[in-house]
Amino acid sequence: MELGEITQSLYKHFTNRLESNRRETKAGKNFETLTPKQFNYLLAVAELETPTFRDLSKRFAVTPPSVTIAVQKLIDMGFLEKTQNKEDRRSFLIFLSRDGKGIIKANEAAHKKLAKELEKWLTAEEISQFEKLTAKIQSGIEKE
Repeated sequence: MELGEITQSLYKHFTNRLESNRRETKAGKNFETLTPKQFNYLLAVAELETPTFRDLSKRFAVTPPSVTIAVQKLIDMGFLEKTQNKEDRRSFLIFLSRDGKGIIKANEAAHKKLAKELEKWLTAEEISQFEKLTAKIQSGIEKE
């Protein structure tokens, strides 16, 4: 099997496993209502904690109006909330709602379950090799 086929196969299997694991969680039904783009916004807000619209605009290299539309949709869906920035009253801070936090927790649980499955299939040495190779790939991606 060629590398391209391997990466495609792994992506497909990992994605299917993660989706299955997510559905098993309390927040599982909420995943089905999110597009990949919306899910990436939730991940970014979780990582950045209380970003501004400008922070997300920089993060995704999109215009502020694009961020406003995406964030407002997630607010309407109940996954995000916003509050006026006390330090700069011209801007707003964005944060995860209770349901948004549930999505993030469910995603983390799904990834942990997938990691446990990998531990069943691989030896300790193979896991170590996998971690090293993955770190090398990640480093290459980050340099681009």
